[in-house]
Amino acid sequence: ALAQAYLLKGLVLTKMGDYNASERFLKDADKIYTKQNDELNQANVILGFGLLELKKGNYTPAINYFEAAVPLFKDHDSPYQEATAYLNKAEALHYLNNAANQNVLQQAKTALANASEIIDTHNFNKLRIESYRIASYLAMKSNQYSEAQHNIDLYERKSDSLYQVYL
Repeated sequence: ALAQAYLLKGLVLTKMGDYNASERFLKDADKIYTKQNDELNQANVILGFGLLELKKGNYTPAINYFEAAVPLFKDHDSPYQEATAYLNKAEALHYLNNAANQNVLQQAKTALANASEIIDTHNFNKLRIESYRIASYLAMKSNQYSEAQHNIDLYERKSDSLYQVYL
């Protein structure tokens, strides 16, 4: 329970922008999960480190963390976390991408397609909404402006409807 609390605290601190404290809590969670040989929760910590690096703008380390987490989530049949890792990998690749490197853009599209397949199979609505935002970014990078507009419209409409449900 302490490791789970550390992990959650680390994730919350990442969202709040307190990166140093977040890193400390994620490391503390990792130490406990490593002692317990809890591979699934170690994968959750790896995902947490990826999210931390993504928020800090360190895209290559973030991608490495997401890539490390995916097979662990597959092994432990954790499709939600697997799709989350793929989505965040696509976003990190989007930020890493420059116009000269179409290979990175293709990798981002592949990661998004992998996430979308899992999302569709399991009907993960929250992740589907996030996928529209990332798809919009990737369409913009590909100069597909109408597709980008369509995806951002979907994202905004679906995000707002979720907000209305939980109001």
